[in-house]
Amino acid sequence: MYGNRTGWMISAGIVIVMMGLLFLLQRADTVSPPTAFTRNPAVLQPLPPIAGMGEVVAMTEDGDAAETYRKAIASYKRNESAYDKFADSTKTDEATVGRLREGFEAIKAGTNLTKCSLFVKDPTNVINYDSTIGDLPALKAVGLATVRMGLLLRDSNPKEAMALLEGAFSLGAKLFNERVSYAEAEAGISIMGSAVDQIIKLSEKSGNKDRATALREFEKARRAYYDEHMTPMYRVLSSLDPGVTNKHIGDVFVVAAQSQDRMWRVEAIRKLGIIRKMGYTRKRKGDELGAQRAVRKYAQDPDPVISTAGKVASELTTINGIR
Repeated sequence: MYGNRTGWMISAGIVIVMMGLLFLLQRADTVSPPTAFTRNPAVLQPLPPIAGMGEVVAMTEDGDAAETYRKAIASYKRNESAYDKFADSTKTDEATVGRLREGFEAIKAGTNLTKCSLFVKDPTNVINYDSTIGDLPALKAVGLATVRMGLLLRDSNPKEAMALLEGAFSLGAKLFNERVSYAEAEAGISIMGSAVDQIIKLSEKSGNKDRATALREFEKARRAYYDEHMTPMYRVLSSLDPGVTNKHIGDVFVVAAQSQDRMWRVEAIRKLGIIRKMGYTRKRKGDELGAQRAVRKYAQDPDPVISTAGKVASELTTINGIR
């Protein structure tokens, strides 16, 4: 009798152990569930336009500004030190700005063109783990230098100043609209903000109060847009804070797979690459394994932008120095 009872107890123990092992195996092969953040369908919708952005500068001339912006990038690379010095200069003489004019003209040449396919055709240029590399920093520098030149010419040559400022604003708008990566969208919003502030002042100076009033409304919308539509999602996808990352790992998987805005998918895939390497995610092996499978899958995506993000995430070997 007691022998049978002991046998049953041993059998029950084996069953419990096996169930525990099966539970652990299942846990190791599943990713963390999403939070209420992505259960809100609004966060997975495409980013809306910024109210009034299309009314600041007329971009109605059929054409692609990519080629002229490449000239601006080349100008910066040839004259980097001159651009850097001009950032703090108040001079507009030939010795100071002569080497920069090619860049200014390139920015102006893209003002009224309808589109820009600069980085969408070269996604490796802006999808990476180091924001200081690639052509975006150079183009942003030329855009901001163009704004500064417009500011300095506001009194002496208001017509040229407006042309420069509108060219810079158009650059910012096109970068935002293309937004292969968050860095590109952020650069676009930043350039637009710098340019529109000076356009408002120049419009007031010339007596165009109606335009100045409309542009102030756009600037309010731009600031609110950044806070409402950009910051919450970017915090989830970019933070290296263990508390934020561990809470939102499931959300990152959802955004990578389901967001209808390609920029957010790119940023989520980049975050999956980081999740593969973050030591504290080893507490949930399923997240690490899931991230590894996901980035490999995205590396085969037919969309070259998504596949680039997948390849970059797959090849990440360390998170030290990520920017």
